[in-house]
Amino acid sequence: MEAEIEAIFLKVQDAWNKHDLRALSESYGDNLYEKHEKILQKMSDKGQINHTRSVVLDGITRYKEVKDNQFEVDLYFVAIDYLVSVNSGQIIAGNTQERRAFKQRWTFSGQKGALRVEKMKEFKI
Repeated sequence: MEAEIEAIFLKVQDAWNKHDLRALSESYGDNLYEKHEKILQKMSDKGQINHTRSVVLDGITRYKEVKDNQFEVDLYFVAIDYLVSVNSGQIIAGNTQERRAFKQRWTFSGQKGALRVEKMKEFKI
């Protein structure tokens, strides 16, 4: 199951970096898909793009069943993460050279071979 979680994780990071979530339709729950589409649209409306590159998943911990057919895991990873102004090309936030550490709790539904991400929560580290 770890390999499937990692594959979904990397697919999500790639789609986010490309600002195109269509590839995630089978991997995302409907509510999360809509939420992230709105976030990307708001950024676009402000003339901003968020890039997440050179992502390395360092660990998957804290497997916990939360209800029937749902479980949570904590994902530890590093990535180059920055926000850019489309018009000026200026960096608004983040760093284009150094990886930053992240911890997120993802909630999945489904069974092996058909997992979908339902929620993501980021923790400060």
